[in-house]
Amino acid sequence: MVTIETDCFSVPQICELGQCFRLDAFPVDTHIRQVLESQYAGGFPFDRYKGCAGVMQQYIFYYDLKGRRK
Repeated sequence: MVTIETDCFSVPQICELGQCFRLDAFPVDTHIRQVLESQYAGGFPFDRYKGCAGVMQQYIFYYDLKGRRK
């Protein structure tokens, strides 16, 4: 497999999360890493969101960009 890097995710990560319906895929780019470090100092509770952590990652990403009042 050839990996092509993008600004945010590698192509296999995008395919895994979006096209293959793997709701547990939790790709970590620079933005998500920063949010996890600032908001989840004890670590993200993957056990709590088993099977849908990828959906939570999308909410975290969107909320940090659009939803949080700065």
